[in-house]
Amino acid sequence: MQDEAGHGLYLYCAAETLGKSRLEMTEELLSGKAKYSSIFNYPTPTWADIGAIGWLVDGAAIMNQIPLCRCSYGPYARAMIRICKEESFHQRQGYEIMLTLAQGTKEQKDMAQRALNRWWWPSIMMFGPSDKDSPNTETSVKWKIKRYTNDELREKFIDAIVPQAKHDFMMGNYPLSRDDAALLAALEVQAEEGPSVGEDPAALALVLNKYLPRVMCNTRDPKEWAEHISRQHAAMRGLSGDEARQALLRMIRSLPYGNSAFFKAKRVDDPIGLLPGKLMIGVNKRGVHFFREVPMEYLYSADLRDIMQFGSAPHAVFFKMRVSGALHVFQFETIDGENICMSLQTHINESL
Repeated sequence: MQDEAGHGLYLYCAAETLGKSRLEMTEELLSGKAKYSSIFNYPTPTWADIGAIGWLVDGAAIMNQIPLCRCSYGPYARAMIRICKEESFHQRQGYEIMLTLAQGTKEQKDMAQRALNRWWWPSIMMFGPSDKDSPNTETSVKWKIKRYTNDELREKFIDAIVPQAKHDFMMGNYPLSRDDAALLAALEVQAEEGPSVGEDPAALALVLNKYLPRVMCNTRDPKEWAEHISRQHAAMRGLSGDEARQALLRMIRSLPYGNSAFFKAKRVDDPIGLLPGKLMIGVNKRGVHFFREVPMEYLYSADLRDIMQFGSAPHAVFFKMRVSGALHVFQFETIDGENICMSLQTHINESL
């Protein structure tokens, strides 16, 4: 609440530079003359709604606001820089809540799904009407107050959120090594089914699609997977269901790319031949991570301390980073260059 009230003060300060007093604007808000986002009128019946709001609503706000950090009106742009840094924390907190609930009891999973269903469409509507129905978009873009139209921002948001949900563990689709995938599946089986299934390869083979990340299912024979998972399960027979869930969460958080925001990109310049033509770039508090897009596969990570320089253009992003002790410049084509750089800078600021 304190952060959100502070955001309002930043924007009132920016608006005052146009000649209208804060008292006038406050009176117009209280009287109903001034408009505000209808997203604040929706009910929040459960704790999961707080997570969904942080992940989706604040995520949509960030997608709207990051381009405004470079808009044509200085006071507004400077206010947005501070707001975006704080909103990025809210989004990560919301995502963490949803991830935790998704690994909880059946009731918690259902609560998270209902909250996700409630907030998906309101978050999409935060980008305003379609371009053909918007009375202000054309003028705002012409004056460079907005740098992207409503439809462009909405598509960027969906492109960022859907791959995140698709990759992340709540959808059972995290890119993993075979050993990690088998350990993850063994922990899930112990948490949900108990030891009887985990100790029986034949029973495991019947539930592979339920507990093994889908990206891994077709990479080997189901019998081989069942035997591998059963071997991993032997080390956790004494764990209770809750202990297995906690161990699973610790495993996800320990992965270098855990809790990343994901962005689609195409390789332009890779001086050491490390990356494929089409890929996903993940950014989190540990650094920048690279994934093959199809099939989903984790490739490489660069720690924050190894990223010496980075920057973006309208349809590109580059990283100057240390690989095996030597500096190399990697360039990528992407519509999310600004978002990647803002996310990375936020994590760097927090680490200082």
